Amino acid sequence: MIANPFRGVVFHWLGGLASGSFYVPYRGVKKWSWEVYWLVGGFFSWIIAPWLLASIQTRDLLGVLRAAPTPAMLKAYVFGMLWGVGGLTFGLTMRYLGMSLGMAVALGYCAVIGTIVPPIIHGEFVSKVLGTTSGLVILIGILVCILGIVIAGLAGVSKEREMSAEQKQAAIKEFNFVKGLLVATFSGVFSACFAFGLDAAEPLAKLSAERGTSSLWVGLPKLCVVLLGGFTTNVVWCLILNRRNRTGYQYFHGRLRQAPLSRSGETIIETAVDAPGEEVVERLPQPKAFAGERVPMLNNYLFCALAGTVWYLQFFFYTMGETQMGQYKFSSWTIHMASIILFSSLWGIALKEWKGSSGYTKTLLGVGLAVLIYSTVIVGYGNYLAARPAASGATAMAEISLSTPEKTTAAERERVALIDRQLDAYNAHDLEAFLNCYGEDARFYEPPDILSASGLDYARGRYAKRFAKTPQVHCRIENRIIQGEFIIDQEFLTGLEDGATLRAAVMYQVRDGRIRAVWFMR
Repeated sequence: MIANPFRGVVFHWLGGLASGSFYVPYRGVKKWSWEVYWLVGGFFSWIIAPWLLASIQTRDLLGVLRAAPTPAMLKAYVFGMLWGVGGLTFGLTMRYLGMSLGMAVALGYCAVIGTIVPPIIHGEFVSKVLGTTSGLVILIGILVCILGIVIAGLAGVSKEREMSAEQKQAAIKEFNFVKGLLVATFSGVFSACFAFGLDAAEPLAKLSAERGTSSLWVGLPKLCVVLLGGFTTNVVWCLILNRRNRTGYQYFHGRLRQAPLSRSGETIIETAVDAPGEEVVERLPQPKAFAGERVPMLNNYLFCALAGTVWYLQFFFYTMGETQMGQYKFSSWTIHMASIILFSSLWGIALKEWKGSSGYTKTLLGVGLAVLIYSTVIVGYGNYLAARPAASGATAMAEISLSTPEKTTAAERERVALIDRQLDAYNAHDLEAFLNCYGEDARFYEPPDILSASGLDYARGRYAKRFAKTPQVHCRIENRIIQGEFIIDQEFLTGLEDGATLRAAVMYQVRDGRIRAVWFMR
């Protein structure tokens, strides 16, 4: 499909809703220690859901993984592990800074670093972000997102100041700004490694597209690898806690041997994408469990499965949103982080977390959430500006005298619209939309009449390979001649291998709403 940034924003909002909501089912888990229910739910988050959905929606998932470059697979896996490591320090951030300030600092780091670093690594930040109007608009959206995080954090700090002395002591156990800032920096940077992992795994998306996977689902194989790295870190730490706390039996036995330890007394894994939704729900009162009590095993497993699957859905929708953002898909991370804070805060309101807060505090929260929503709209608009030139083939043709409506018939204008659609799809690297413009028996010629190939299978292989090898390739029409069912375009291609360009003439024959034949003249 052709880039549709505002549709992408909606997908990212759905991902934020999943992230802000995933911890709610865990409240149905009774009498299990944190490491037990986290690992059971995580098995669904990091293994079952990603592999199941990728297997369903990806053409030849195992073939994609086998063909993927080893360095890309290794980087994606390691970044997934580092993302999990970042979660080990998030609790210390809140210990030293308090929940609201600590979360605001860590999430701010995570949002900025996860968004900005990938284009810097690819050498695109100056040319693509600072050097274009759309890039500057997206950068403004990122800054507005940070402003929203800061305002929401200030609302939380204001709420904490309104607590009783006992509540303040429980909320901030050991305030130390310097230590807290260092730990928040570490946690935020490492939590952003998830974005780096998805970026490193991009070759898998291209291989998936080559095999004919719909553009909407090409990112799913990436999640299989990155989440496997996250699974490794989480399973190792949970098994360490199982051994230390002697809780391994809880996976299999329906009666408690000892009362579960308080979650606040354990070093848990809680990354920046988990914390907003998790902390809101975790502060609700929970009945204590005692040794000898029966454990509702079936309910626990079902609630963990639900929580784990909902957690995975945040990145399921994230990869869908990425496909809609065009060439600035790195900005997806900012929208995702803003959406997480937005929906977790709404859960906090629904669960009466802000009950009793002053009008000033509630106003600050409302302003913060409004700013976060506005930031996603700004980022979406920046992506729209970038996508607009690739979706304006017909507009560009208005400058060519032979293509003006006054000099063409209605039938010719319909044929021109089809060629423009295939041009838009080509520039968006949307293989399925591109092929949808061609007939099943489309023929491809070298002049004057040498048939070089025919059929959609040939076209799929040819253009999937081109999009994979030259991700920056772009076609611009310089001249056009329309005569009946034939359209001749003078095309100028940029972004070819080694930065090469190409000027060529291409003649299309359009009949019955599809391209039936193409002649390439270089």
